[in-house]
Amino acid sequence: MFDPQSITFTPLENGLDFILRALGYLADDPTTKQDLKYAVLHSHSGVELILKERLRREHWSLVFEKPEEASKEKYESGKFISVQWKTCLNRLHGICEVEIDEAQRKVNRQ
Repeated sequence: MFDPQSITFTPLENGLDFILRALGYLADDPTTKQDLKYAVLHSHSGVELILKERLRREHWSLVFEKPEEASKEKYESGKFISVQWKTCLNRLHGICEVEIDEAQRKVNRQ
């Protein structure tokens, strides 16, 4: 019998899965506007998860929107608000020393 709790993905695996799904929607030229919509949504979700994984590798508390409220219990249960896009990019640049060029930072500010 299928046990849904037996299925687990790391953030990296989950992010790569989203990107592979996005590529699947684009592989044969999107035939509908829904194909394009889901390709964009899956691509964004995949990239976001991969970036959050980079933060997690620096320290697990960095994936919290408010690291000062982080606890191992919340982290392990997944019951927390994860870091937002702009904050994620700022932490990657400022804490993890990931190079983010001026054009990317400009997009970040909009």
